[in-house]
Amino acid sequence: MGAISLEEVTKAPETPQSPTLKLSASNQWRQTSPTTYTRPLDPIESFFNIIHTAGAELGLQHWALSAGIKVRTASPTFISDLRDIWATLRYNNPIIACEMQDGQMTYRVPGSASELSQWLEATFIVHPTATSARELYGETARPFTRVVCHVLPLTQEILLQGTHAHLDGLGTVTLFDNLLRLLATPSSQRQKPNFGDEAKNLLPPLSTITNAPLPTSNQIERWKQDLNAWVGAMPTRRLDTFNTDRAPGRSRVTSLAFTPASTSAIIAASRKKNLTVTHTLQAAIALATRSYDAAQPPSSQNPTLSTFAIYNTRSAALASNPYKPSELVGPHLTAGLAVYNVGSFLDTAASVRDTFNSHREQNYALAMLPALCAEIPPILATPTPVPSAAPILSSFGDLDVRLQRRYCSEVEGAYGGDRGIEVQCLDYWCTLDQLLSDVYVGMWTFRGGLRVEVGYNEVYHTKASIQRFLGGVKDQVEKGLGFCLEAE
Repeated sequence: MGAISLEEVTKAPETPQSPTLKLSASNQWRQTSPTTYTRPLDPIESFFNIIHTAGAELGLQHWALSAGIKVRTASPTFISDLRDIWATLRYNNPIIACEMQDGQMTYRVPGSASELSQWLEATFIVHPTATSARELYGETARPFTRVVCHVLPLTQEILLQGTHAHLDGLGTVTLFDNLLRLLATPSSQRQKPNFGDEAKNLLPPLSTITNAPLPTSNQIERWKQDLNAWVGAMPTRRLDTFNTDRAPGRSRVTSLAFTPASTSAIIAASRKKNLTVTHTLQAAIALATRSYDAAQPPSSQNPTLSTFAIYNTRSAALASNPYKPSELVGPHLTAGLAVYNVGSFLDTAASVRDTFNSHREQNYALAMLPALCAEIPPILATPTPVPSAAPILSSFGDLDVRLQRRYCSEVEGAYGGDRGIEVQCLDYWCTLDQLLSDVYVGMWTFRGGLRVEVGYNEVYHTKASIQRFLGGVKDQVEKGLGFCLEAE
């Protein structure tokens, strides 16, 4: 079998007559039995569900999501506390226990303590080994049908895994924040979940939460032009690859971490150039890749990077609806079709900035999300002359405002003594499984340091080749901003 492609997906949805899909009352949750609640999948959930079917016959799952944290706590009841907290999180954020099948999302209320225990046995897994979460994540069983929590007590790491239809990157940050707040609370003070009424915590789909607008006629016309330009720019710039005639293997991850001092310098220098750190890094990533036709003279090479510009939609959800940040763990994102012009560093970064800004105007990316979700999967399933090996960037922003370095409850008599219960969060990471030779690039700042995390398939890339790519990204940032940087 050759390298897997999305052509092997069981069935892509038909392109609708019009991309102006709008949710109706029938797209909301409804109770179908005393313990069962269902609703149709939203466009973004359907999109991810289609993508996830790739690789199932190999025990793999394209774009399955994994995220981990490393903590430090003196708790003598670390595992049992986490098991109780995982049950509480199911009550507060029931999407982690939902299952998706035949275009429907379904939540089933546990009818007994035995049913809840069975769910815990299946989704709360303890690994009493010295393996790190980054080493473990690629070895766990797939495909995922709900969110699973892995606990590594010897390294004090927690690993969350599930489909991208259950979680997005910032959703895992939110879920970890919810978890750590509970872990730093004495068990006697934690509110016990009252299973049976947790359906009240099921959120409406993204289109409802964000009040997604219908696209205007001008936006529909622009979408057609953007789609033609995006497809016309394929095959796009790429990384070097290996073994593209082979079936995929396990997904792996490696990273580049800048020191806090270098991170501060990147932020300051980017601002002076009217750029964000995302603009700067996306430009560096584009320049660190090579044209797919690099053997041709420069004048004949593809001068663009065709990819997705990904946006967080949580601000829209919180601005107009009575939701709390702690509730938004599902896929609250949208994306635009991006074709970046690759030239000098500043010209490339300006192209990135202008593209991101244009997709935000008049909620264009959000309005056109149903069109993207319907029309892109068949395009991705079409084989290209050269196997795609493009970097896809997702920027999480500054996580220091979302995930605390230290969680503490000042409680007399707690195991921490006078200092109370303290839990430190030392590290966070997130990645997507890759079954193609494309790579996932996640970036964020945490504990003052900028981290760039690359998820890749071990058959098509090696750790050394990805490290060379990351070295190229660092070099491009240094050249573009004009000073040397330190990596940890």
